[in-house]
Amino acid sequence: MIIVNSGAQLDKAALAEFETQYGIKLPEDYKAFMLRNNGGCPEDDMAFEFVDAASSKSTSAVINYFYILFSEATTRNTDLKVVYNNLVRSRSLPSNFMPIAYDVFGNTICICVGEKDYGKVCFANHELEDPETGYMIISKVSESFTEFIDKCYPYDE
Repeated sequence: MIIVNSGAQLDKAALAEFETQYGIKLPEDYKAFMLRNNGGCPEDDMAFEFVDAASSKSTSAVINYFYILFSEATTRNTDLKVVYNNLVRSRSLPSNFMPIAYDVFGNTICICVGEKDYGKVCFANHELEDPETGYMIISKVSESFTEFIDKCYPYDE
């Protein structure tokens, strides 16, 4: 997958600072992606399939953009910190899920940073919420970020 419109080059120290600030440990394969790309947009439309937790049916989504880790404070809707804070504060997403991208309809693609399910990539549907928790309905996409990238395929309308 070729990524364009990425953020400024990151180094390991910037990622370590982010992890310390948020009290999380990012999976190594996702950190390698961020060091290489720091977010951005797939050059070609890339889709992935998963089983929707709400309907138990197979479905697909198209990646729109991977969030950028900005070094300066911003209010941009492509800033990983801004999006994480907004989703957790609004109780849309549990704090053990880190948003990493969004699809063409504004749904969140996230990676689990909690002990249980660590490293799994999930899809959070912003139109459906769990009646018990109030969080977006979360569906597992893959066991790891590497597997997620490997599952992506060129999308033809």
